[in-house]
Amino acid sequence: MMPFSCDACGKALTSETRFTVQIEVYPAPDLAQLPPADPDCDHLDAMHELICEQEEADSDSDLNLLLPAYQKMQYALCPACQKRFLQDPLGLDSTTKLHFSEN
Repeated sequence: MMPFSCDACGKALTSETRFTVQIEVYPAPDLAQLPPADPDCDHLDAMHELICEQEEADSDSDLNLLLPAYQKMQYALCPACQKRFLQDPLGLDSTTKLHFSEN
């Protein structure tokens, strides 16, 4: 079995103590620009056409325009770090807030 360690604190993990966090980042669709649903549309044919168009595009520059828009990350966490993550998933509370005196 492959050894795992917590990506947050470095603690060694077993399969019983390991939690997985997956994060996907992608642009949100503009729902106002979506066409109205067509009940007669064959969605499988539409997907097939899109795939064929992408395969024909074959240009690296076209592909590079799409890559930065979508990212998927995966992290292994120990039980303590998993609990902290669930309490503050964006890490907003963990940022150091400095309070300066009036001097």
